[in-house]
Amino acid sequence: MTSPSRLCLLIFMVSLAACSSPSVHYHTLVAPAVEPPPLQPAPFLIAVLPVGIPPQLDVPQLVVRQGQGGAMLLENERWLSPLGDEVRSALSAALTQRLGTEDVAGLVHTAEIPTVKVQLQIRRFDTWPGRTVEFEA
Repeated sequence: MTSPSRLCLLIFMVSLAACSSPSVHYHTLVAPAVEPPPLQPAPFLIAVLPVGIPPQLDVPQLVVRQGQGGAMLLENERWLSPLGDEVRSALSAALTQRLGTEDVAGLVHTAEIPTVKVQLQIRRFDTWPGRTVEFEA
């Protein structure tokens, strides 16, 4: 290989390495499914309605606290689905497992079994990576 062709190859390799972007990590609030102990079925169903999220949090990226008064968008840390859907799915999974019932939101069901509707509005959702998550609803 001649010197100019080596130089071109080296420049090409360096430019390819410079074009790589950091990988995106996806996060979810839904815990992995565990086999629940057998429960006495609840005498009611639940319907977990869509969760309200403040507009400043309703973004695909994770929004984290920075210090006492700041916030930062983590571009490469994303929710697996919109945050409202993540919260609704996690709440539905927790309630159905703990109460021994099922979530019938959006499904056709008979009026024979009473249905409890659950509606949640997030007011504040603060995360400090590696430390804690706090929210008011």
